[in-house]
Amino acid sequence: MRKVSASHYGGPNGIYVELGDVGLWFSYQTCVAFRTSSLFAICENVWGCTTGKHLNAIDPDKGKRMSAEGFKRALSDLVSGMEFRLNTFNRVF
Repeated sequence: MRKVSASHYGGPNGIYVELGDVGLWFSYQTCVAFRTSSLFAICENVWGCTTGKHLNAIDPDKGKRMSAEGFKRALSDLVSGMEFRLNTFNRVF
């Protein structure tokens, strides 16, 4: 069985969720960073001070941050791939 876990980071409104080999960081209810076995993606701060603190807790190197549009595309690709794997799994069972 794949690992599923959730924990707080950077304060009570920062949540890290691990689904197998995918990690997702949320600031409040918004995904602001993710990692897979081959990619780490973190969004630039387009929100505010608290989310900025969450982003710094994830990785303080602002040079690694993606544009909001680039991050949305990368996250959408990740979710689409996850949906495909789940749909394939459901067809088998």
